[in-house]
Amino acid sequence: MKLFKVKGNSMHPVLRDNDLVVVRETAPELLRKGNILVYHRDEKGEYLIHRLVKKGDGDILYLRGDGYNLSSELTRTGAVMGKAIGFVRDSRYEPLNRRKELRSWFVSLLKECTKHVIRRASHVTGQ
Repeated sequence: MKLFKVKGNSMHPVLRDNDLVVVRETAPELLRKGNILVYHRDEKGEYLIHRLVKKGDGDILYLRGDGYNLSSELTRTGAVMGKAIGFVRDSRYEPLNRRKELRSWFVSLLKECTKHVIRRASHVTGQ
């Protein structure tokens, strides 16, 4: 297991800036939609922590942050360092099981849909 520090709020509300994510190496065939993954962004060693939204052909994965209306990012299974199994916030460990993983994904999707509806309603009414 390894620890990775969250940088930014792209995974808010489940993960926040400066949280520590506990990651376990996971075989590519065991990765499932909704898993929160840590993966290499580039050859410089930078990493991102985003959610798996879709498996593509071969070893292609589509990932996306929860916190903003971001487009999906493409990576390969070889860039994945592992799957989040928990996080540390305010010196407390919080495990991430499948139920919490999916609930947090649902909340983030609901939040984005609500923002979209509000923006659209504001545009229609001219506000």
